[in-house]
Amino acid sequence: IMQEYGKVLEISLPHKSHTLKETVRTLTEPRLFKGCLLNRSEWAEPLKWTPEYIAESAPTVSTTFKIGKKEWLLPTSERPHFETDCHFVQGTLSEFVTWIRQDSSVSCSKKIKIADSESESRGSDTSLSCYPPSEYWGYCDYKYMFQLFRDTPSLLSSLDWSGLGFEKRGGDQSTIWIGSELAHTPCHYDTYGYNIVAQLYGRKAWYLVSPTEHDKMYPTRIPYEESSVFSPVNLAHPNYTTHPNLKGAKVLQVFMDPGDLLYVPKHWWHFVMCVDTAVSVNTWIELESDSQDRLREAIIRIMVFSLKASDVDTSVWLNPKEVSCPISINTSAASLARATRVANSSCPHSGPWPLVEGKLTSDI
Repeated sequence: IMQEYGKVLEISLPHKSHTLKETVRTLTEPRLFKGCLLNRSEWAEPLKWTPEYIAESAPTVSTTFKIGKKEWLLPTSERPHFETDCHFVQGTLSEFVTWIRQDSSVSCSKKIKIADSESESRGSDTSLSCYPPSEYWGYCDYKYMFQLFRDTPSLLSSLDWSGLGFEKRGGDQSTIWIGSELAHTPCHYDTYGYNIVAQLYGRKAWYLVSPTEHDKMYPTRIPYEESSVFSPVNLAHPNYTTHPNLKGAKVLQVFMDPGDLLYVPKHWWHFVMCVDTAVSVNTWIELESDSQDRLREAIIRIMVFSLKASDVDTSVWLNPKEVSCPISINTSAASLARATRVANSSCPHSGPWPLVEGKLTSDI
Protein backbone atom coordinates (compact mmCIF):
# COMPACT_ATOMS: atom_id res chain seq x y z
CA ILE A 1 0.00 0.00 0.00
CA MET A 2 1.46 3.34 -1.05
CA GLN A 3 1.02 6.28 1.28
CA GLU A 4 -0.80 9.22 -0.32
CA TYR A 5 0.41 12.49 1.13
CA GLY A 6 -1.51 15.70 1.46
CA LYS A 7 0.30 18.94 0.76
CA VAL A 8 1.05 21.75 3.17
CA LEU A 9 -0.64 24.88 1.84
CA GLU A 10 1.73 27.56 0.58
CA ILE A 11 0.81 31.13 1.47
CA SER A 12 2.45 34.56 1.38
CA LEU A 13 2.45 37.39 3.88
CA PRO A 14 -0.44 39.65 2.75
CA HIS A 15 1.53 42.90 2.96
CA LYS A 16 4.66 44.31 4.56
CA SER A 17 2.88 45.61 7.63
CA HIS A 18 1.36 42.19 8.31
CA THR A 19 3.92 40.12 10.19
CA LEU A 20 4.35 36.37 10.25
CA LYS A 21 3.41 36.39 13.94
CA GLU A 22 0.09 38.01 13.14
CA THR A 23 -0.53 35.68 10.20
CA VAL A 24 -0.05 32.41 12.10
CA ARG A 25 -2.03 33.54 15.15
CA THR A 26 -5.27 32.00 13.89
CA LEU A 27 -3.84 29.12 11.84
CA THR A 28 -4.57 25.58 13.00
CA GLU A 29 -2.57 23.73 10.32
CA PRO A 30 1.04 23.98 9.08
CA ARG A 31 1.79 26.58 6.43
CA LEU A 32 4.76 26.99 4.10
CA PHE A 33 5.86 30.55 3.37
CA LYS A 34 7.65 29.85 0.09
CA GLY A 35 10.76 31.99 -0.47
CA CYS A 36 9.64 34.30 2.32
CA LEU A 37 13.20 35.12 3.40
CA LEU A 38 14.83 35.64 0.02
CA ASN A 39 14.02 39.34 -0.29
CA ARG A 40 14.44 40.26 3.38
CA SER A 41 17.65 42.14 4.03
CA GLU A 42 17.95 40.92 7.63
CA TRP A 43 18.14 37.33 6.36
CA ALA A 44 20.79 37.98 3.68
CA GLU A 45 23.61 36.97 6.03
CA PRO A 46 22.04 33.76 7.45
CA LEU A 47 21.23 32.62 3.89
CA LYS A 48 25.01 32.51 3.32
CA TRP A 49 25.31 29.83 5.99
CA THR A 50 26.61 26.89 4.03
CA PRO A 51 28.22 24.19 6.20
CA GLU A 52 31.60 25.51 5.07
CA TYR A 53 30.73 29.10 6.01
CA ILE A 54 29.66 28.03 9.49
CA ALA A 55 32.77 25.89 9.98
CA GLU A 56 35.06 28.70 8.82
CA SER A 57 33.32 31.13 11.19
CA ALA A 58 33.66 28.75 14.12
CA PRO A 59 36.51 26.36 13.17
CA THR A 60 37.41 25.26 16.70
CA VAL A 61 33.88 24.81 18.03
CA SER A 62 33.54 21.25 19.32
CA THR A 63 30.26 19.44 19.82
CA THR A 64 28.63 16.02 19.64
CA PHE A 65 27.40 14.64 16.33
CA LYS A 66 24.72 12.00 15.95
CA ILE A 67 25.53 9.14 13.55
CA GLY A 68 23.01 6.67 12.14
CA LYS A 69 22.71 3.92 9.54
CA LYS A 70 21.15 4.95 6.22
CA GLU A 71 19.59 1.52 5.76
CA TRP A 72 17.20 2.18 8.64
CA LEU A 73 15.26 4.55 6.37
CA LEU A 74 14.59 1.92 3.72
CA PRO A 75 10.98 0.72 3.22
CA THR A 76 12.02 -2.65 4.67
CA SER A 77 13.05 -1.07 7.97
CA GLU A 78 10.60 -1.37 10.85
CA ARG A 79 11.20 2.20 12.01
CA PRO A 80 13.69 5.08 11.69
CA HIS A 81 16.38 5.54 14.31
CA PHE A 82 15.56 6.59 17.81
CA GLU A 83 18.48 8.41 19.37
CA THR A 84 19.11 5.38 21.58
CA ASP A 85 19.96 3.49 18.35
CA CYS A 86 22.59 6.00 17.26
CA HIS A 87 26.29 6.53 17.80
CA PHE A 88 27.59 9.85 19.11
CA VAL A 89 30.96 11.27 18.11
CA GLN A 90 32.77 14.31 19.49
CA GLY A 91 34.47 16.58 17.00
CA THR A 92 34.81 20.08 15.58
CA LEU A 93 32.48 21.63 13.04
CA SER A 94 35.37 21.68 10.55
CA GLU A 95 35.87 17.94 10.97
CA PHE A 96 32.16 17.32 10.52
CA VAL A 97 31.99 19.34 7.30
CA THR A 98 35.06 17.57 5.95
CA TRP A 99 33.38 14.24 6.75
CA ILE A 100 30.16 15.29 4.97
CA ARG A 101 31.98 16.39 1.84
CA GLN A 102 34.33 13.44 1.47
CA ASP A 103 33.86 10.92 -1.31
CA SER A 104 31.08 8.63 -0.11
CA SER A 105 32.89 5.66 -1.68
CA VAL A 106 35.79 6.02 0.77
CA SER A 107 35.83 3.04 3.09
CA CYS A 108 36.93 2.98 6.69
CA SER A 109 39.78 0.89 8.03
CA LYS A 110 37.79 0.31 11.18
CA LYS A 111 34.24 -0.74 10.32
CA ILE A 112 31.76 -0.09 13.10
CA LYS A 113 28.19 -1.25 12.78
CA ILE A 114 25.17 -0.04 14.71
CA ALA A 115 24.89 -2.15 17.83
CA ASP A 116 22.62 -5.16 17.68
CA SER A 117 21.25 -4.55 21.17
CA GLU A 118 19.88 -1.31 22.53
CA SER A 119 22.14 -1.50 25.57
CA GLU A 120 25.16 -1.23 23.24
CA SER A 121 23.66 1.36 20.93
CA ARG A 122 25.45 4.47 22.13
CA GLY A 123 28.85 4.28 20.55
CA SER A 124 32.01 5.48 22.23
CA ASP A 125 33.82 8.64 21.16
CA THR A 126 35.39 7.31 17.98
CA SER A 127 36.52 9.32 14.98
CA LEU A 128 34.02 10.43 12.35
CA SER A 129 36.26 8.73 9.81
CA CYS A 130 35.16 5.38 11.22
CA TYR A 131 31.71 5.90 9.69
CA PRO A 132 31.74 5.93 5.85
CA PRO A 133 29.21 8.50 4.52
CA SER A 134 28.09 5.92 1.96
CA GLU A 135 26.58 3.93 4.84
CA TYR A 136 25.93 6.53 7.56
CA TRP A 137 24.30 9.90 7.95
CA GLY A 138 25.50 12.53 10.41
CA TYR A 139 23.63 15.25 12.27
CA CYS A 140 24.64 18.30 14.27
CA ASP A 141 21.10 18.60 15.56
CA TYR A 142 19.07 20.46 18.14
CA LYS A 143 21.99 22.69 19.12
CA TYR A 144 21.15 25.79 21.13
CA MET A 145 22.99 28.54 19.30
CA PHE A 146 23.77 30.50 22.47
CA GLN A 147 25.75 27.46 23.65
CA LEU A 148 27.29 26.31 20.36
CA PHE A 149 28.35 29.79 19.23
CA ARG A 150 29.00 31.47 22.57
CA ASP A 151 32.49 32.39 21.31
CA THR A 152 31.23 33.35 17.84
CA PRO A 153 29.05 36.45 18.41
CA SER A 154 28.96 37.28 14.70
CA LEU A 155 26.80 34.21 14.01
CA LEU A 156 24.51 34.84 16.97
CA SER A 157 23.93 38.50 16.15
CA SER A 158 23.23 37.94 12.46
CA LEU A 159 20.08 35.92 13.14
CA ASP A 160 17.07 38.16 13.80
CA TRP A 161 13.40 37.13 13.87
CA SER A 162 12.07 40.59 14.82
CA GLY A 163 11.27 41.57 11.24
CA LEU A 164 8.75 38.73 11.21
CA GLY A 165 7.04 40.07 14.31
CA PHE A 166 8.97 38.13 16.95
CA GLU A 167 10.55 40.98 18.87
CA LYS A 168 13.81 40.52 20.77
CA ARG A 169 14.26 37.04 19.34
CA GLY A 170 17.52 36.16 17.65
CA GLY A 171 20.32 33.62 17.78
CA ASP A 172 20.12 33.36 21.57
CA GLN A 173 16.58 31.99 21.27
CA SER A 174 17.23 29.68 18.30
CA THR A 175 18.54 26.21 17.56
CA ILE A 176 20.54 25.10 14.52
CA TRP A 177 20.46 21.83 12.56
CA ILE A 178 23.26 20.77 10.18
CA GLY A 179 22.78 17.36 8.59
CA SER A 180 24.07 15.18 5.80
CA GLU A 181 21.84 13.41 3.29
CA LEU A 182 19.16 11.26 5.04
CA ALA A 183 19.94 12.63 8.51
CA HIS A 184 16.61 12.73 10.28
CA THR A 185 14.66 13.31 13.45
CA PRO A 186 12.34 10.45 14.48
CA CYS A 187 8.61 11.08 14.41
CA HIS A 188 7.53 13.06 17.48
CA TYR A 189 5.66 16.09 18.67
CA ASP A 190 6.87 18.91 20.92
CA THR A 191 4.85 19.57 24.04
CA TYR A 192 5.61 23.30 24.24
CA GLY A 193 4.88 26.21 21.92
CA TYR A 194 4.70 26.37 18.14
CA ASN A 195 7.63 26.09 15.79
CA ILE A 196 8.96 28.49 13.16
CA VAL A 197 11.58 26.91 10.88
CA ALA A 198 13.87 28.71 8.41
CA GLN A 199 15.64 26.71 5.71
CA LEU A 200 19.04 28.26 4.99
CA TYR A 201 20.85 25.70 2.85
CA GLY A 202 19.94 22.47 1.07
CA ARG A 203 16.55 20.77 1.21
CA LYS A 204 14.51 19.09 3.89
CA ALA A 205 11.41 16.91 3.75
CA TRP A 206 8.76 17.26 6.44
CA TYR A 207 5.96 14.79 7.13
CA LEU A 208 3.28 16.12 9.48
CA VAL A 209 0.23 14.64 11.20
CA SER A 210 -2.45 16.52 13.13
CA PRO A 211 -2.77 16.02 16.91
CA THR A 212 -6.35 14.89 16.20
CA GLU A 213 -4.74 11.70 14.78
CA HIS A 214 -2.87 11.07 18.03
CA ASP A 215 -4.24 7.55 18.62
CA LYS A 216 -3.08 6.43 15.16
CA MET A 217 0.54 7.38 15.83
CA TYR A 218 1.44 4.78 18.51
CA PRO A 219 2.77 7.42 20.94
CA THR A 220 5.46 6.39 23.41
CA ARG A 221 7.52 8.07 26.14
CA ILE A 222 10.33 5.53 25.77
CA PRO A 223 12.96 6.63 24.98
CA TYR A 224 12.15 9.39 27.45
CA GLU A 225 12.90 13.02 26.68
CA GLU A 226 11.22 15.91 28.42
CA SER A 227 9.10 17.94 25.99
CA SER A 228 9.08 15.23 23.28
CA VAL A 229 6.56 12.45 22.66
CA PHE A 230 7.87 9.91 20.15
CA SER A 231 6.28 7.57 17.63
CA PRO A 232 7.88 4.44 16.13
CA VAL A 233 6.21 4.92 12.73
CA ASN A 234 8.23 5.65 9.60
CA LEU A 235 6.16 8.31 7.88
CA ALA A 236 8.44 8.27 4.82
CA HIS A 237 7.77 4.53 4.30
CA PRO A 238 4.80 3.49 6.48
CA ASN A 239 4.56 -0.15 7.50
CA TYR A 240 0.85 -0.90 7.78
CA THR A 241 1.46 -4.44 8.95
CA THR A 242 3.34 -3.22 12.00
CA HIS A 243 1.21 -0.08 12.42
CA PRO A 244 -2.25 -0.79 10.94
CA ASN A 245 -3.89 2.18 12.69
CA LEU A 246 -1.77 4.53 10.58
CA LYS A 247 -3.80 3.65 7.46
CA GLY A 248 -6.49 6.20 8.24
CA ALA A 249 -4.15 9.02 9.20
CA LYS A 250 -3.80 12.07 6.97
CA VAL A 251 -0.12 12.76 6.45
CA LEU A 252 1.00 16.12 5.06
CA GLN A 253 4.26 16.40 3.15
CA VAL A 254 6.34 19.46 2.37
CA PHE A 255 9.80 20.03 0.90
CA MET A 256 11.69 23.08 2.11
CA ASP A 257 14.20 24.99 -0.04
CA PRO A 258 16.58 27.78 1.02
CA GLY A 259 14.60 30.90 1.91
CA ASP A 260 11.47 29.01 2.93
CA LEU A 261 9.72 29.36 6.29
CA LEU A 262 7.53 26.69 7.84
CA TYR A 263 4.97 27.17 10.58
CA VAL A 264 4.32 24.05 12.69
CA PRO A 265 1.41 24.41 15.14
CA LYS A 266 1.62 23.11 18.69
CA HIS A 267 1.46 19.33 19.17
CA TRP A 268 1.66 18.47 15.46
CA TRP A 269 3.53 15.23 14.85
CA HIS A 270 6.49 15.60 12.51
CA PHE A 271 9.18 13.44 10.95
CA VAL A 272 11.98 15.49 9.34
CA MET A 273 14.68 14.30 6.93
CA CYS A 274 17.52 16.00 5.07
CA VAL A 275 17.02 15.38 1.33
CA ASP A 276 20.63 16.44 0.85
CA THR A 277 23.16 18.23 3.04
CA ALA A 278 21.07 20.88 4.78
CA VAL A 279 21.20 23.72 7.30
CA SER A 280 18.16 25.11 9.07
CA VAL A 281 17.38 27.14 12.17
CA ASN A 282 14.24 27.31 14.23
CA THR A 283 12.69 29.01 17.20
CA TRP A 284 9.87 27.81 19.44
CA ILE A 285 7.30 30.45 20.31
CA GLU A 286 5.78 30.20 23.79
CA LEU A 287 2.04 29.97 24.33
CA GLU A 288 -0.07 30.56 27.43
CA SER A 289 -1.12 26.91 27.38
CA ASP A 290 2.53 25.87 27.87
CA SER A 291 2.26 26.33 31.65
CA GLN A 292 -0.25 23.48 31.86
CA ASP A 293 1.95 21.29 29.65
CA ARG A 294 4.98 22.05 31.83
CA LEU A 295 3.14 20.82 34.88
CA ARG A 296 2.13 17.65 33.05
CA GLU A 297 5.70 17.09 31.83
CA ALA A 298 7.11 17.62 35.33
CA ILE A 299 4.75 14.98 36.74
CA ILE A 300 5.63 12.54 33.94
CA ARG A 301 9.32 13.14 34.59
CA ILE A 302 8.87 12.25 38.29
CA MET A 303 7.00 9.08 37.32
CA VAL A 304 9.55 7.98 34.72
CA PHE A 305 12.60 8.53 36.89
CA SER A 306 10.93 6.93 39.91
CA LEU A 307 9.98 3.82 37.95
CA LYS A 308 13.43 3.57 36.40
CA ALA A 309 15.44 4.40 39.53
CA SER A 310 16.63 0.81 39.86
CA ASP A 311 18.05 0.63 36.32
CA VAL A 312 21.84 0.80 36.18
CA ASP A 313 21.92 1.20 32.39
CA THR A 314 19.74 4.11 31.26
CA SER A 315 20.65 3.82 27.54
CA VAL A 316 17.56 1.73 26.76
CA TRP A 317 14.99 4.21 28.04
CA LEU A 318 16.66 7.61 28.42
CA ASN A 319 17.40 9.80 25.40
CA PRO A 320 21.07 10.84 25.24
CA LYS A 321 20.15 14.55 25.47
CA GLU A 322 18.18 13.96 28.67
CA VAL A 323 19.93 14.40 32.01
CA SER A 324 19.31 11.86 34.76
CA CYS A 325 18.86 13.75 38.00
CA PRO A 326 17.77 13.19 41.61
CA ILE A 327 14.12 13.15 42.66
CA SER A 328 14.64 16.47 44.47
CA ILE A 329 15.38 18.22 41.17
CA ASN A 330 12.32 16.65 39.54
CA THR A 331 10.02 17.69 42.37
CA SER A 332 11.45 21.21 42.22
CA ALA A 333 10.56 21.30 38.53
CA ALA A 334 7.02 20.17 39.33
CA SER A 335 6.65 22.85 42.01
CA LEU A 336 7.97 25.52 39.65
CA ALA A 337 5.62 24.34 36.89
CA ARG A 338 2.66 24.43 39.28
CA ALA A 339 3.57 27.94 40.44
CA THR A 340 3.83 29.08 36.82
CA ARG A 341 0.43 27.60 36.00
CA VAL A 342 -1.19 29.20 39.04
CA ALA A 343 0.32 32.55 38.13
CA ASN A 344 -0.97 32.04 34.56
CA SER A 345 2.26 33.41 33.11
CA SER A 346 4.29 32.25 30.17
CA CYS A 347 7.64 30.64 30.75
CA PRO A 348 10.62 32.37 29.09
CA HIS A 349 11.99 29.00 27.91
CA SER A 350 10.14 27.27 25.08
CA GLY A 351 12.00 24.01 25.65
CA PRO A 352 12.91 22.07 28.80
CA TRP A 353 14.23 24.06 31.74
CA PRO A 354 18.02 23.72 31.63
CA LEU A 355 20.04 21.91 34.24
CA VAL A 356 23.36 23.52 35.18
CA GLU A 357 25.71 21.51 37.37
CA GLY A 358 22.79 19.36 38.52
CA LYS A 359 20.64 22.34 39.55
CA LEU A 360 17.38 23.47 38.03
CA THR A 361 17.61 26.92 36.46
CA SER A 362 14.86 29.27 35.29
CA ASP A 363 14.36 32.97 34.66
CA ILE A 364 10.91 32.95 36.27
